[in-house]
Amino acid sequence: FVVSKKALALDGRSKRAVSLNICGLVDGDLEILGVRCKIFNEIWVYHQFLVPGPMLQNTSHNRGNRVRGESTLLKSKIECNMPNLSAVMIPTSSGKGRVLQGQVSEWTLRISNQGTAAADKITLKTNVPWINILDRGKAKINDEMAYKHETSHCVGPSGTLMWLPISDG
Repeated sequence: FVVSKKALALDGRSKRAVSLNICGLVDGDLEILGVRCKIFNEIWVYHQFLVPGPMLQNTSHNRGNRVRGESTLLKSKIECNMPNLSAVMIPTSSGKGRVLQGQVSEWTLRISNQGTAAADKITLKTNVPWINILDRGKAKINDEMAYKHETSHCVGPSGTLMWLPISDG
């Protein structure tokens, strides 16, 4: 694995948040055990992270003795290449932050993949079934007709799971 390195000076009795990046290069289990630093540019100091696990409440013995399970906070499983999707909803010029019931508002869903593997057959899960996906790439229609054009991309009976028409362009 590769770990980023930061050089910083920390005054006495001060607190500072530091974020480091870890990149696993091979498949396997990764556990972060602690941190080491150099004091006065001469002495190496190691601090082990002791993260308590969750309280086990499955039996009366565990509840009574306040038994803790294993913490998985600082553990990771490094697997083969995976996609890492992030999505942002951007209102178009006609869209506003809030809409009223029955009001039509157009938004752009911008999806990006920071992962090392391709992602295909992406679906969108919503909490309401009355969202319509306009596929402007396929339908050669103007803006006024786009809202009247039926472009249901629903998967399943609830209407809250939709496949996204993503092209390679």
